[in-house]
Amino acid sequence: MLCVSCRKPQRCPQLAACPPGASAPELNLGGLAKVLGVLGVLFLFVLLGRRRSNRSWERDITARRSQNAGVKTTAEPVDEQEAEVDMLKLQEAEEQCLLLPSREVLHRIDIELDNVGVQLAGRWALNGVTGRLSAARVTAIMGPSGAGKSVLLHTLAGRQVGGNAKLSGTIRLNGSDEVSLADCRSVVGFVPQEDVMHRSLTVFENVDFNAQWRLPRAMSRRQKTDVVFAALDVLGLDNPRVMRTRIGDDAERGVSGGERKRVNIGMELVAQPSLLLLDEPTSGLDASTSIDVVRGLKSVAQSGVNVVVVLHQPRVEILRLFDDLLLLAPGGRTVYAGPTQNAVAYFNGLGYALPDQCNPGTTSLSLYCYVRRSWTCRP
Repeated sequence: MLCVSCRKPQRCPQLAACPPGASAPELNLGGLAKVLGVLGVLFLFVLLGRRRSNRSWERDITARRSQNAGVKTTAEPVDEQEAEVDMLKLQEAEEQCLLLPSREVLHRIDIELDNVGVQLAGRWALNGVTGRLSAARVTAIMGPSGAGKSVLLHTLAGRQVGGNAKLSGTIRLNGSDEVSLADCRSVVGFVPQEDVMHRSLTVFENVDFNAQWRLPRAMSRRQKTDVVFAALDVLGLDNPRVMRTRIGDDAERGVSGGERKRVNIGMELVAQPSLLLLDEPTSGLDASTSIDVVRGLKSVAQSGVNVVVVLHQPRVEILRLFDDLLLLAPGGRTVYAGPTQNAVAYFNGLGYALPDQCNPGTTSLSLYCYVRRSWTCRP
């Protein structure tokens, strides 16, 4: 207590020394040293915890890579009756478009477009689009401005394309027109052109947040984390340094543009979609980065996912990575629908030979040569 010619003693402040007869508190070096020591111990605990977490990540990644490399165990004999019951349950879940947490690959969705049309404000944005979008394949939708690429993508995603939109034609799922895509929105993933994510979070935190939020509650925390690691591994983001890096923005440097685009894809991929729709995922990226993104999509399709991508004037190397091509002309008409490798031969068979050193992946080239009945190499 401080009491120097005072009627009421004053309490000594924290971390201060108040010797008898003092008129003001003095700094207590011993108390300050104790506080700094406690803070130092807490800092060490946090540092060791982060190192332990990083090592755990590396062990999980190593274990998953070894498992994917072909480390298999011999399965025990399964009762035929139990196997038949499991198959019936699986078929029933697939018919109802339900997610099965125990399956790494969800049910397949094959889409058939039969004379599909969309009328907006009295104008046909799509007019008689016909084609097939198959599971376990990557399909590119190409065309110039006004061809209805985004309208078709939003229609497949079950999103609103306009207030007074009128749909015509038939969209079949797995050969049946009784089930619509609107009934299966839980297994449809949509990746917009803009990278919408928390820039202050790391790569792992962004993908993990979507997994914890969107996956079924029946899945345990460990199962959801396994899904996150699987998605990062498929997209080539499984490097511990990359996973711990913040997304960043204009003020703070973070991951590269290609990595940010793949994070955007991973945020949808952890929801385990059977149909993955992407709106120009290579827009604004250089050729090398675009190839990495498309290769990641190829890896996704190998698990049975139906991947559909809207593409704008790709390089030849990028176009060759796509399995199928749906080419649209202005007004939303189908120009070509089929395997990408047969597109040039198809036009050659119609008498429209492609000139030398001309990029067949340029949408203006591909469409103008067909519509204007002449092959002209345009930029």
